[in-house]
Amino acid sequence: MLKSNEGGRGGILLLVLASVVASGAEANQDTKALSSLQSLASGLNSTNPASRFYAVDALGKIGGSETVDPLAKALHDPDACVRIAAAKALGRSTDPAAMTALVDILKAEKDADVWSMASKPLLDQDLPQSQSY
Repeated sequence: MLKSNEGGRGGILLLVLASVVASGAEANQDTKALSSLQSLASGLNSTNPASRFYAVDALGKIGGSETVDPLAKALHDPDACVRIAAAKALGRSTDPAAMTALVDILKAEKDADVWSMASKPLLDQDLPQSQSY
């Protein structure tokens, strides 16, 4: 899992790109930030699991509803470390679609670590208090 012969340059580049996107996103829908977000999402198509992991990690740090779809797709990555990172990122989201994606992956996920990370935010939610009579 997550073996890379490219060194850490790809991951560092993705993290720098994530910080640029985050600062651009704070400046309210900057077109460059949106383009950079799309570039990060395209990193999920890399053949290198480490690059996909760093892309997921960066998208998770950016957050926002724009990142939910690419992170939900990353829940189906062949590498368990990428799926764990995607589940962790989605678990921090306040977007209801993120919780839906986590529930959906629990139905098919076989890796115990991924399953645990995907279920944790669902278990941590505040449940409605039952009324005493």
